[in-house]
Amino acid sequence: STGDTVETSAPLEPHVVGIHAHPDPTDFKAMKCYWSLRPESSNTDHQIAIAVEVKDDWREMIEQSATYARAQWRGAAHRAFSLVIGVHHKENKLRFLIFHSGGLTASQPLSLKDETGKLLIQKILFSIYSWQSPEDAGFPSFTDGCSFHLGNDKDTSLEWKVEEIYHHALSVRGRKTWVARLAVTTNNEVADDNHLTADRGPATVNTVGHGSKSKAAPQDATKGDNINSALGRLAISGTKQNPGNPSSEPLVEDAEPIYQRRYHQHGCEFIQHRILFLKSGKGPKRGEKCTIKLSNPSEAKRTLEAEVYAASRGAFGTPSTLLAFEAVTKDGSTLSNAIFLPSPNDTQKSANLLGLTHGTLDAGAAERRSFCGIMSSDEGQSLEECDTPWDLSVCLLHGMLGWLSYYQAGYFHRDVSIGNILKLKKPASREAFRVSTDKILAPLTELADTQPYKDLQTSADTLKSQIQKIRDWGENEGSVEVQDCKAILTDCDMAAEVIGYFSKEHDGSISGTPEFMSIEARLALECGRAYVQSPIDDMESFYWTAVWATLNNANFPSTTTQEERWKRCFDDSGASARIMVKYGIDTLPFSNKLRRQCSPFLAVMAPMLQKWWELLWKTTIQWENEWADVVAGPPLPKELLFHKFAYELIPMYVVLLEGEKEGLQGFSRPEVAA
Repeated sequence: STGDTVETSAPLEPHVVGIHAHPDPTDFKAMKCYWSLRPESSNTDHQIAIAVEVKDDWREMIEQSATYARAQWRGAAHRAFSLVIGVHHKENKLRFLIFHSGGLTASQPLSLKDETGKLLIQKILFSIYSWQSPEDAGFPSFTDGCSFHLGNDKDTSLEWKVEEIYHHALSVRGRKTWVARLAVTTNNEVADDNHLTADRGPATVNTVGHGSKSKAAPQDATKGDNINSALGRLAISGTKQNPGNPSSEPLVEDAEPIYQRRYHQHGCEFIQHRILFLKSGKGPKRGEKCTIKLSNPSEAKRTLEAEVYAASRGAFGTPSTLLAFEAVTKDGSTLSNAIFLPSPNDTQKSANLLGLTHGTLDAGAAERRSFCGIMSSDEGQSLEECDTPWDLSVCLLHGMLGWLSYYQAGYFHRDVSIGNILKLKKPASREAFRVSTDKILAPLTELADTQPYKDLQTSADTLKSQIQKIRDWGENEGSVEVQDCKAILTDCDMAAEVIGYFSKEHDGSISGTPEFMSIEARLALECGRAYVQSPIDDMESFYWTAVWATLNNANFPSTTTQEERWKRCFDDSGASARIMVKYGIDTLPFSNKLRRQCSPFLAVMAPMLQKWWELLWKTTIQWENEWADVVAGPPLPKELLFHKFAYELIPMYVVLLEGEKEGLQGFSRPEVAA
């Protein structure tokens, strides 16, 4: 077994690995192999370069090889591909398996016995030996894993060092989102090779095999019983921390998780990337820190997030975006997985295992993804770090205002979750939130005399009257023009344009993080049926985010086995499991005994959560009744109904907080014995 693990999974055991010469080649026990060497590693420790898996079944081999590929991405998050060699010992054939953000591309089975097969294997191996630069091996030249060379242009570009990794979504197909805090290096400062670990919440990359179009895998990756279903399941294997599950502990003494470290010594070069968004014509300045998000969006969505941020313009509750770019190589080519995909005229498409089902290839499954980055000046942390129930409640409200800021700019977020709402480490001055229906109502003037239109205007006016009250709830009362923002809603890669939404064709696919989807959306996902996501679904996702943040509060951890069971219900992701959590929390306000036993944070939040769910459920029934009246009709009344509910839900939450304010603010930290 290897000397390290992928997160909390067991150490991995490739059948063959290549290592440097050892003083005693027969002393295999002394040869410790690691996916990424630690600084204190001895001369007898060896890094795994290419893993080899030997089996008598191609499908099982690919599943195991995908785990090795995931381990390679854990040690070097930004690599363009992971190579694993698979050997079928009964057929005496070998395949080169290339895992990339679009899935898996494989060579034809090459014979280990005949001369032609052996010659082809040698040619491929010698081509690997000819790699001369990090780019040849699939590593971007503008980063070495610990440092980045980024900016708008070469004259204003800066060297950045990685200070902390916030999130690393491991998968063998999908976006592979990576988020970290960067700081500008000084002239005499070099980013060190110390361990960079990710402070992780639930995996926002999830593939559940039900036709999901959620983050880890597009819809094609999860349909049916095919090889991609297996790859999808591996996307979350071993990535969730579950202290209550003994089986998640490493099985080998002294094993530890794979750490990301510097993965080449060639230095970082400035590359003139394709700029998608630049704040006020200026790039990041020396002395600033920033948060960077790197991911591999699909061809259709590679510019979407930059467009959303450009439209929202750093409004209240949204990130202060500095720079968005699509990465390119030194020769100006887009940094993507296109080189591994079959061309339209490719007659050897059977060599590509994307969409492989019972030996046939779905040519449409080939999925082009490019490497994109977004830099923002905000420094945030999880809602789990909230100090008090009132702190959490206000952060959720500011996240909701961010949601509405996007909506007013013309975009429907569709992926509210614990990983996408960040509590700012320091409240940030933002232009005060403004209610503006001009953009979304401009195409709907012909419906101005209808009741839904009038209801929307009433809700918007109600929210306008509540803005001063919301401002007063901040730690510092802002002026009429400026307001302290405590939390932001980020990660807009699943957003949809809301204007003209129903004038376009939709396949009914569902977006979002399954653990935080509304119950109705989650049930639709589980059943594989089409579903129209509405503002109601996003608001319910705020509720489930609140439940998660309450149960996992860092300052007041759970104290009962029941709370631990509720937390594991989120790991199960199923709608029925979360319904049980909801019913359990609903009993707390009516039981003094249960409240005394549970976490004090949960005891204070429970009454608010119980009333919030009642309001959401009543609004859901109202939505279903009104939706039934317009679903068979033309597009505009449907769009108007979306807008109406988008503006009703936040005033409802404000009224709820006003009623629960005394209890939420009355929370006192229990005395801790010396």
